[in-house]
Amino acid sequence: MTIRSSFARALGCSLPILALLTPLVLGSPAQAQRGRRSAPEATAPLQVQPTWQRPWDLERASRDLAKAQRHLAEASFLSQRGSSPEAARLLEHGQESFTNAQASIEAGNFFAAREQAKAAENLGRVDLMLG
Repeated sequence: MTIRSSFARALGCSLPILALLTPLVLGSPAQAQRGRRSAPEATAPLQVQPTWQRPWDLERASRDLAKAQRHLAEASFLSQRGSSPEAARLLEHGQESFTNAQASIEAGNFFAAREQAKAAENLGRVDLMLG
């Protein structure tokens, strides 16, 4: 007894019906004749988060972003009263770093977001000292 006949007996159908169903299972008749599947169609890659990221990384990055925003807001308020050009330049760099941190957190790169948020926070603190 061959594998095909035992399979046909298990399904309860005859060999001609099994021969008709084989191309449907394998794909097109040309693929059934070759006995292999064609290459899968090109699809968009799936967005997969890296395995090294833990669930609380987003929370930590968001917390650092909030601290940086608070320090930059204080520095911006004090710089409106009038400060040195160096302090204004540092505040501008802090705002750029904060914007980059927001972009990194949206892209899912939480480590870069935390580092850029800390840099923005430090620039805001230095601006407070100079202002």
